[in-house]
Amino acid sequence: MPGLPVDGLIARAPELARSWAVALIAELPLGRIGEIPLKEIASGAPALCTHVLRALSSDEDLARLTGQGGASARGGVVPALELPRVTGSRDGADLARSAEALRGVIWDGLLDEMLRASARETGEAADRLAYVCSSTLAAALAAAVPEPARAATAPAAPAPVLARAATYAQIVDELELEPAQPVAPAQTPPAASPVSGGPQIEIRDQRTRPGPSAWIDTIGRRLESFRSDGRPFSVLLIEPVDLELLREMQARDAGDGLADRIEEVLSAELPHGPGAGPDPSVSLTREAPGRWWVLTAAPDRAGADRVAESLARAASSVSDGRGQPVQIAVGTALCPIDGREAPALAAHADIGLYAARAGARAAGRRMASADDYS
Repeated sequence: MPGLPVDGLIARAPELARSWAVALIAELPLGRIGEIPLKEIASGAPALCTHVLRALSSDEDLARLTGQGGASARGGVVPALELPRVTGSRDGADLARSAEALRGVIWDGLLDEMLRASARETGEAADRLAYVCSSTLAAALAAAVPEPARAATAPAAPAPVLARAATYAQIVDELELEPAQPVAPAQTPPAASPVSGGPQIEIRDQRTRPGPSAWIDTIGRRLESFRSDGRPFSVLLIEPVDLELLREMQARDAGDGLADRIEEVLSAELPHGPGAGPDPSVSLTREAPGRWWVLTAAPDRAGADRVAESLARAASSVSDGRGQPVQIAVGTALCPIDGREAPALAAHADIGLYAARAGARAAGRRMASADDYS
């Protein structure tokens, strides 16, 4: 269907990828949320969405997407075969759910672009999208199933399981700088003492909470307030751009000191209430050394971006141990725009974090190249 309005959606591929991640999380029980490979989604899903969108308008692009007739995208990669890695699908059922979630996200986007389309055009677009997504699923499944001839001569064996992605970006403690300590069922982790010298922002330390849902307590409490008062809020996820440096310093027992200095300036920069009292609408939660969740009353994207920019400026006042200012990456999510549940908000923030880090690194490489050229 060469007339489909896909150019605008291609420009929104990162946004579609974020919505796809949220849709995948919504399909999983809480215990499996940590299996979603957010790093792979952030790096690979926009490109896969772009290939699917192009395939809506061109059979040639569909062949590239699925590898039909030996066709492949630039570099010899068959995009459809990236579906298991990008989504972390473990078997055929997972792959089918992932493909259906992708179809739903792209269909929502298409409907926004086809407001003036006739019923026939809308129906044809739905059929084409279903065909492209089913072709993508078929190609991914075919690559995971043994060849018929081999299966015919081999002893009976269980159905093959798709290989998991090499690395899973756990929503909790992606740094893995220290192991979680067990907490007795009847105990509640103590709150960290407020940083001296700055405003009394509420600071919670979730490092002793095991499992992939430590962040739910902080966001969950705010969601309870939202359900009663309807006031929107923003969630910011913060990490240093250079995670490797923090890991190296942690190995030398110096990482906690750097993380504490960053936390101190972040806490001091956050808005606070009248006088010396804390602002109940603001919280800073340390999930692990070098990874923080911030909740603020910023009701829109512009407000959340302003908070992120002010925190980035504050963090740059800290030396990274090599005489360079600390750079932080910030991912943001808005309630209720990006979701009304903790997993959805966390996914939006986490993918935004990966995108921000990738952008910061790319900018650093461009600056280094410009310096070398000059």
